Amino acid sequence: MPSYTAGYAKNIISRALVGIVDPDPTDRQINSMWKYFDSACAYCEVRLVRGQRKSHVDHLVSCARGGTNHISNRVLACATCNGDKKRDRDWREFLTEIKGRKSTFKERAKRIKNWQSSCPEPISHGVDVDYLEHQIANAKSAFDVAVANIRQSKTT
Repeated sequence: MPSYTAGYAKNIISRALVGIVDPDPTDRQINSMWKYFDSACAYCEVRLVRGQRKSHVDHLVSCARGGTNHISNRVLACATCNGDKKRDRDWREFLTEIKGRKSTFKERAKRIKNWQSSCPEPISHGVDVDYLEHQIANAKSAFDVAVANIRQSKTT
């Protein structure tokens, strides 16, 4: 259970606003991904069990590096590859380091690229990134004011 701090709430505000123009994949899309990758990590091919903490839906290009939440930017990954090793690095660079169980780097990279090309094109919502960031900053600022007002009311 997360700690419901003001910082956590501001992160949720940001995610919710970004989700309007860059939504997470649907359950149907996630199901397709599980089927396409045959319940295995796209990087190292270790078998995954849906619903377990060791099974991740990874961003090929992290949001911090300009990636989107679109299904074409997502693959199945084990916790070791996604959380411990790859992190925010480029997936192609990371893939060269992985010692696969069955296939080579070229085969795994081709499979990921084929996955990407099989996905529908992202829908452009026509929102200017600067405008979105400005609106997020405004929402966070309004939240900060509310937090300060509530804290102030406790002392009076």
